[in-house]
Amino acid sequence: MRVAYAICFTVLFWTSCSFNTRGTKALNPGELLLDSILGQKLEIVKRNAFLHTKYRLTDTVLEDEGVEWKALAVHDKVNNALLALLEANWQDSMHISRITIVDSSISIGAFYVGATFKDIKAIVDTSKLNNSPDGELSFTCVNDSRIHFLMELPDSSPLAMGVGSLAEIPDELLVNGIVLQE
Repeated sequence: MRVAYAICFTVLFWTSCSFNTRGTKALNPGELLLDSILGQKLEIVKRNAFLHTKYRLTDTVLEDEGVEWKALAVHDKVNNALLALLEANWQDSMHISRITIVDSSISIGAFYVGATFKDIKAIVDTSKLNNSPDGELSFTCVNDSRIHFLMELPDSSPLAMGVGSLAEIPDELLVNGIVLQE
């Protein structure tokens, strides 16, 4: 069992490493979440050394329409701001199935919470424009269907009824969340 945990830790650690121009290892938190945390067992993620070094993790339970599921809240160690939620789901409480990034300090490549629609327009999958929940627009990344950009709409926005083309969306509309989902 200890060998299995050691192997999991090694895989999680090394698959999230990249080398910068000085040759020292640098970890990108967004890439770690997408490539190494999404789909992992919640109990293993709770012990991830990189996450514990950089963030404060707290167990939480989320609820919607009477259904509950486990999650880990990722907080900034300095100011306690909520940065992301690592969520299981009501059908599988053992694995991380969705990660919601709510702070600009965790980016996915060059994309971050607070970016504008103009910033992400080139990577939006135009075949999936009308898959949005009420009051939000949700755009899927054309290069990686696990990445979704959320944009909150004003109550009076005609976009709440659906989007036919990217030309209808104002360039200045802000990304208010990035969801990574299997």
